[in-house]
Amino acid sequence: MSQRIFTVLTIDGGGIRGLMTARLLQEIEDRTGKPISELYDLIVGSSTGSIVVGCLTAPSKDDPTKPRYTAKETMDFYVKDGETVFPPDRYRQLRHLLPGMNGFFDPTAFEKILDEQLGDLTMSDSLNYIMIAGTDMKKFRPVWMSNFKDKGKREDFTQKWESLKLKDAIRASASAPTVFPAKYIYNHPNKNNPAAQERHAFLDGSLFASTIARRAYTQAKKLATEGSRIVVTSLGTGAMEPNLTPDQLNQMSMLDWVRNARGASIFNVSVEMTMQDIMNDLREELGDDLYRFNVTVDPDHPDCPDMSLTNAKASNIEKLLKIADKMIDTHDEQIDRLCEVLLARHHIEQQYEISSDSFVKLTEMLNGCETSTELGKLYAFIVQYANDDEELKVSSKNQEIYELSSSLQPLHIKKLEGIYNVHLEALVDAEVQEKKMKSFWSRFNIFAKKKQPTPKNDNVPSKPEKKQKGQKPR
Repeated sequence: MSQRIFTVLTIDGGGIRGLMTARLLQEIEDRTGKPISELYDLIVGSSTGSIVVGCLTAPSKDDPTKPRYTAKETMDFYVKDGETVFPPDRYRQLRHLLPGMNGFFDPTAFEKILDEQLGDLTMSDSLNYIMIAGTDMKKFRPVWMSNFKDKGKREDFTQKWESLKLKDAIRASASAPTVFPAKYIYNHPNKNNPAAQERHAFLDGSLFASTIARRAYTQAKKLATEGSRIVVTSLGTGAMEPNLTPDQLNQMSMLDWVRNARGASIFNVSVEMTMQDIMNDLREELGDDLYRFNVTVDPDHPDCPDMSLTNAKASNIEKLLKIADKMIDTHDEQIDRLCEVLLARHHIEQQYEISSDSFVKLTEMLNGCETSTELGKLYAFIVQYANDDEELKVSSKNQEIYELSSSLQPLHIKKLEGIYNVHLEALVDAEVQEKKMKSFWSRFNIFAKKKQPTPKNDNVPSKPEKKQKGQKPR
């Protein structure tokens, strides 16, 4: 009876570099033989990470309990459709600098692919708890489009986003200010009034994505059952090592800082440093239960890929995949340890499901007892069978009770104790009341009773009549 494990997966943004996280997740699926949706409880994504979240948690059309796409298929979307979404355009950045013009990519192709992949699936259709980051462009505040619905999930979590289409949540999260134009999305937050809708305008979730792992961990502590061990996996999309000397840094112009010269843009540096500090803080709290996978590339290396968000040329994708494989090789032992934890969690959850079924059946048995004596005997058997590790000789009459009780997890044993105490108290009260009523009516019966004649016993021979004097015998 092992401690339950609540697993969290967070996926950073990075445009076309999202294929690197999909490649690493493919490796995890290959090593465990399980889909990501069966290995993690909470999956969180920002920007391109939201695409991966949507693909891996969308239910299959044939079997809604299984994911629609594997990590390999998700990676293939980037490889196959990347250049369709981000067609080469050498003058795009220049148009951003000209008055009255912009350098946005046409989002039509991206939106069409999302529609083909996900259709009209909503956030509530996802197989897992999910969180997708977006930036409210009106108030410039972080927003988490989330789904915490369904079996065993906390009722106190608001379900504002459950009707939001998954493709719209992704489109909202993957709207980098210089890549795709902002777009209104519509949500129907009130189930009782479907006609009522809210309109939102979002920018890219990666504007505050450095907090994604911390935020996910905070939510995990609310979602996980009491006493659960929380394990967090955080996936990066690669970072460029600035590798600058003081003289080189001093010679950089303001434009150099903005255009990410040698990996030293103001935005990238500030986000990366903030993320590192948050990861260090999380590691102090989680220790070895935090798994962070990322890779730093040397801009001076001849095989260094273009680490921009939108370079989806075949040659650059090939380099990105090589970097992803390098990341896997670098963290090979750590990935193996993570896979062991994920498989242990999968096994424990299977045991927990069996225990849950047994708990329901034993609860019905306890509630079906009509006397305190009957209830006490049944509960004594349950406790004995649930806590005795030795093989017992069990009568055929108690075989079902034994099989159900021996599969119980500690949490369900504790819950059964509470159910037993409540039902026992109710039965004892009922029996006491019944006894009092019998005593009350018996007093009236004493006065009402009459002396009954002694019943004649036909089996006892009657005494012969005395003969009268002078009477002849017959």
